[in-house]
Amino acid sequence: MIEELVGKIFTSITNNDNEILFTCGNGDQYKMYHDQNCCEDVYIDDVCGDLEDLIGSQILKASEDSNHDMPSVTANRILGHSTIYQQ
Repeated sequence: MIEELVGKIFTSITNNDNEILFTCGNGDQYKMYHDQNCCEDVYIDDVCGDLEDLIGSQILKASEDSNHDMPSVTANRILGHSTIYQQ
């Protein structure tokens, strides 16, 4: 759980395809991004729902998830990392 975001209310959200900037009414900003390593291809794959729905609503849960511990099914395993915010 990302405790720092719980209870926050976003006033604007900007999606730039490789990062998302969340801004609160008091001016605090939070950036969701990933520093790419030399052999990675990092991007925002999917947003469930409409980001605009998070504006003006209190964040009740914020968490990160990863499939790094899952067993490899093929030689070309795709690793994933997810960050989830819920209102």
